Amino acid sequence: MWLTNPTFPAIVDESWKASELIPSASSFLSRFPRCLDVLTKNIQSWNKNHFGNIFHRKNRLLARLHGIQVALARNPSPYLYSLENHLTQEYNITLHQEYLFWRLKSRIMWLNYGDANTKYFHLQTIQRRSQTRVITLKDDTGLWLNGEALTHHIHTVFKKLFQASNST
Repeated sequence: MWLTNPTFPAIVDESWKASELIPSASSFLSRFPRCLDVLTKNIQSWNKNHFGNIFHRKNRLLARLHGIQVALARNPSPYLYSLENHLTQEYNITLHQEYLFWRLKSRIMWLNYGDANTKYFHLQTIQRRSQTRVITLKDDTGLWLNGEALTHHIHTVFKKLFQASNST
């Protein structure tokens, strides 16, 4: 999420340069923990001021969009259409930021709990298994197949596929 913002590299650079000015021991390794502390504080402050709480912002945007759409239904105006377009774009950006947030959060959880024999790992495996299961399939004629017909169709297609590859 932070990396998508063009001001983030400047914040890191400024924080790192400012932390190097802190009087400390001469070697970089002895200054490194202090540099990280300064960087962490600056990034936390920047995040709070720049992004804020994306979940609250998303709810506020939805409420504003709803209000504008109600007003448009009663009395359409170019200003309201323009405002609706602007808020829709802002809402889409916020949704993308929320997606990146949850993606990062799930990655952190996976790194923390990973393949360990935990409830988290088992739930992730069950969820992944349920998402990768083929329940219905459309055949060549456009019919949706499921159950026994689906199994028969898959078996027939693979049988034809491997018979054709063996004969050539």
